[in-house]
Amino acid sequence: RIESNGNANMFKIDGGNEAEIGGVYFSGQISIHGANVLIEKSSFINSLSDDGINIKYSTVDIKESYFANNKGDQIDLDFCKGSFLNNKLLFESYLVNSSLETDGLDISGTEINIENNLFYNFSDKGVSVGESSYPKIIGNNFKNNNMAIAVKDGSVAKVKENIFNKNKEDISIYIKKKFYDEPK
Repeated sequence: RIESNGNANMFKIDGGNEAEIGGVYFSGQISIHGANVLIEKSSFINSLSDDGINIKYSTVDIKESYFANNKGDQIDLDFCKGSFLNNKLLFESYLVNSSLETDGLDISGTEINIENNLFYNFSDKGVSVGESSYPKIIGNNFKNNNMAIAVKDGSVAKVKENIFNKNKEDISIYIKKKFYDEPK
């Protein structure tokens, strides 16, 4: 169900794709720009697009939802504020191939609380923190990811009380785009 105010509750989308509409590129099987977004108990799976869901310039409250087997990022938040709580993000191992880089949550220019989520089996990053983002990453479970958390490009991440299990790297900090300050 998606309500007229943009809230999604017990919503499921499966197998969608990206599109260009009126000269604007929408990178997710769902793309939301400039809104107040509440998503709970919803599923975003098997997207053929760059993002399972992409949200830009919005206030977000996303909780108790499921993101799985989307081709690129499970969810991408650009220039958002809000919370991401009690969600499950995974990529099933039989779908992984050497050319496909998958992320769980990808944020850019975003200030968000990321709490009590599961990030499982991503070939690139569980959480990608980029472009001057300010997340609080607390009490999450990171299992079997290439990098559990990557902090890049002027971002400042507060990380505490997370569980790291069988990741190649638990936390990576680096500059990807040279015009940004050191991340912390």
